[in-house]
Amino acid sequence: MALKYMREQRGLRQADIEGLSERQVSRLENAESRLTADAADKWARSFDLDTTTFLEELGHLLSRWQEQSKGGHLADDRLEVNAAVT
Repeated sequence: MALKYMREQRGLRQADIEGLSERQVSRLENAESRLTADAADKWARSFDLDTTTFLEELGHLLSRWQEQSKGGHLADDRLEVNAAVT
C-alpha cells in the first residue's frame, strides 16, 4: 500500500515504473511480492530519486503510518502498509 501511495502521489501509473511489468508493480503494491534491491532501484529511478532517498521516503511513510495506527488515527485508512515492504 505504501508503494502505491507513493506512486499515486507522484501522478504515475503502474506502467510508469520502468523495468517492472504492471503485474510486478501490482504484486509489490499489494504485498504479494517482496521488494528486492533491484526493484527498489527501479522504483527510485522512476521517481527521479537515488535508491537511498527512495528507501528513506518509504521508511518515513511507513513509520508515520505505523505511529498513526497506534493512536487510532490512521490517515487514508491504510492499515496494511507494513505488509507492503518486508
